[in-house]
Formats: sequence, C-alpha cells, structure tokens
Amino acid sequence: MSTKKTPGEAFAQGLLDVLHEKKQDDLLPDVSDVIVQKAKRKNKENKAIVWSAIPMRTPVLKRFAGVIGKYTGKKPEVANRINDKLLGGFKIEFDDWVLDASLKRDFYNLEKLLT
Repeated sequence: MSTKKTPGEAFAQGLLDVLHEKKQDDLLPDVSDVIVQKAKRKNKENKAIVWSAIPMRTPVLKRFAGVIGKYTGKKPEVANRINDKLLGGFKIEFDDWVLDASLKRDFYNLEKLLT
C-alpha cells in the first residue's frame, strides 16, 4: 500500500535524491540547518512583540499593529509581553527591527550623556 506524498515531502525527497546522485550526502546537515533557519524566520516574520511594564489593552495593540504595518508594508500579529524591568514605556520587536521607547532606555541614555 503506497501513501501519497505531500508536495513538501515530494520536494524533500527530490532534494535528497539530487544530493545522493551528486554524491554530496554529507551536505545534508548544512542544508537542513539552512531550511530550519528559513522556516523559523518565515514563522516569525509577521509577529510583533510589544514589551511593557503593564498589560496593554487590545485597542492600543491594534494601533501598534497599524503603525508597524504602515512602516513595513506587512500586517503583523501583535502580542503583549510584560517586562517589569522596563519601569514604563514600551519596547517593540518585529522581525529584525527593535524600537526601544522604555524609561529604562531613557535612563541609560541619560547616564551615558552625563558620564
């Protein structure tokens, strides 16, 4: 009894066959690492995290999503995470982009300016 392969399984099998035909099976771990990293980046691509000292309400998070979308051209899913070390303000992480508008960062900048 044969089971039908998904398109992804068929592609992976084709890739394995090519590596085997070219006698480059030793490249499989490197190829696998690249694919895993690309998949992780793709899954993270539309997720933004807004760090704050206190929970943010949904309308505020929707405004953040709108602003991020305006500047990136993407429609991010926004999640709020609590970080009590921020003291106040917020920090946004999206893809490889970070906006730190926290009081902790302001105090750090002020300290550097005064020393």
